[in-house]
Amino acid sequence: MTLLLITAALPVYNLIVSVYNLFTSQKLKEANIGNRNSLVSILIPARNEESNIGKIIKCLLAQSYENTEIIILDDMSNDNTYSVCRKFSETDTRVRPVKGKELPSGWLGKNWACCQLSEIAKGDYFLFIDADVRLERNAVESSLYEMIKSKSDVLTVYPLQKMITAGEKICVGALNWIVYSFLPIAKVYKSKSKYITAGVGQYMLWKKDVYINSGGHHSVKDKIVEDIELGKYLKGKGYRINLLRGGELISCRMYGSFREAVNGFTKNAYPSTNDSSVLFFASLIVLSVSYLLPLIFIKHSIFYLFLLILILMQRLTVSYMSGGNALFEIIMYPVQIIVMLYIGIRSYVNFKNKNLQWKERNL
Repeated sequence: MTLLLITAALPVYNLIVSVYNLFTSQKLKEANIGNRNSLVSILIPARNEESNIGKIIKCLLAQSYENTEIIILDDMSNDNTYSVCRKFSETDTRVRPVKGKELPSGWLGKNWACCQLSEIAKGDYFLFIDADVRLERNAVESSLYEMIKSKSDVLTVYPLQKMITAGEKICVGALNWIVYSFLPIAKVYKSKSKYITAGVGQYMLWKKDVYINSGGHHSVKDKIVEDIELGKYLKGKGYRINLLRGGELISCRMYGSFREAVNGFTKNAYPSTNDSSVLFFASLIVLSVSYLLPLIFIKHSIFYLFLLILILMQRLTVSYMSGGNALFEIIMYPVQIIVMLYIGIRSYVNFKNKNLQWKERNL
């Protein structure tokens, strides 16, 4: 009986959270702001982003909110990232490429890049954005409008994740499932608890004074999963964070292949549990029991058939919110769970062996 209750607990919780998010989580909606006097510093850390950087700069130059400066920090790239940025700066003075400094001891690459960008920025607002994010014309203006309206200190957006290959759909689809069925999104803003929080490094809009007074990326300088850690840190300090879905305005294709996605999630999986081996392996065991046992024992008990129905309902709900393929999500969910377990174990082994890498750097 105890095993049955343990098996049921997680799928039930995930279904409740996913349905809650379906009805309460907010998309970033198109809006116009009257006062455009505030300067928005758009800050892009870029390491070996030659294939992406030109596309995001074009998106930013086409924004309806034009009072911006676009600063791209070339973080020791060994491709043509800087050259691409220079070409844009020759035709539009809002674009400013800069060369990053050597990585100091005790810092991780992206955190150091963001810290350098903040020291250069002159805006009233700091918008940190990844090079692989894509924006519709009103995205920046709508974000600023929502931030002011909600009186948020930080507004962060989970982009609509674009997935093309089957491998991407398995890995990135798993991230969508985690976001939409584990985290009650509306509570990030409404709850004062530091345990209900989030940060999405792909898109984070800060009030300048909040960034400076809180310490910004300096406060998480050695953290691999810096956006989640920022969310915890800020909430613990009493700042208000608003988390929205990207909807039709903000999207991202995180990875271009299954291998790239596995490597990307490997660097984050174990560190996201605060480096706790007990919590990490307990999570893997509960995940395995809750999501694989119903398939194995479905013929032996109507209870497991009931759990499987709950799991499929979750998948449909998450698929609807994330713009995924519902049939693919249902058919491939066991494969997705197995891949998640593989990524988790790989992350643990690499972390313990000090072999976590990203963009040709040790983490």
